[in-house]
Amino acid sequence: MEDLCQQVIDTYRELLNENSWASDEVKKKAIEKLDKIAIHAAYPDKFRDTSDIDISDCSLIEATRRIWMAETKHDMSCLGQNLDKDMWAEGFNILTCNAGYDPSANTINMIIGMMGETFYSSDMDVEEMYASIGAFWVGHEVSHAFDLVIHQPEHYFGRKALTEYIHDLY
Repeated sequence: MEDLCQQVIDTYRELLNENSWASDEVKKKAIEKLDKIAIHAAYPDKFRDTSDIDISDCSLIEATRRIWMAETKHDMSCLGQNLDKDMWAEGFNILTCNAGYDPSANTINMIIGMMGETFYSSDMDVEEMYASIGAFWVGHEVSHAFDLVIHQPEHYFGRKALTEYIHDLY
């Protein structure tokens, strides 16, 4: 999966280099951002230990309360702390059929739940893999790295104001 993601990113780089309507400066900055995208595929290497949450011998309502209390305690302990980037799936249901781009970390997150039928099969041809996961999932998420409306370009493109950046595009 990571290789497939990297190949899609490499294709974006080629397309950006061949782009005729963007200035060389805009292409250079876009490629710099593209080169900094981190790929998170399938599931993280680290998960938060929740073994201290005891939900045995209690009602559904009590179990929900205990989980909520543990989550709140964890969230409060994170205030003012740096996030552990190895725990990129925090808050995800990794079995969900989904993927995402995180603009605050410049990462694409390809969750294992999307790697099941009908999007993935171990006997797929390379072409089928590119059509399914490569274009539909990976390519789509990488494209979000260049959403101008949602993201703050000064975070990714230096201190240039959004209007200056958009001006350079046209």
